[in-house]
Amino acid sequence: MKLNKLFEVKDSNIHGVGIFAKKKIKKNTKIDIGIKYYCYLFPCITKDFGSLINHSFKPNCTLEMYENNYFVTSNKVINNNEEITLNYNRTPWFIANAKDNYK
Repeated sequence: MKLNKLFEVKDSNIHGVGIFAKKKIKKNTKIDIGIKYYCYLFPCITKDFGSLINHSFKPNCTLEMYENNYFVTSNKVINNNEEITLNYNRTPWFIANAKDNYK
């Protein structure tokens, strides 16, 4: 697993484990690559970051295409130890939408 100064993996109250801020993250910060494209054709959710981000209908991040990859970008200030979340219903077509029992 790669080291990143902005986040760490911890137990989540949402589901299993999740990604948590290690320090305060400013709005519009590119946190890391959530979906990486290989040869510009094949998308792959990053196993040590993107695959561990839990769903929220009130997420603190969005996915933004930048340099042929989807970056997880903060859409508001994220406080230290706050879980980083995405709305699964606002992700690319190859990612499953939120299930009915998701919060």
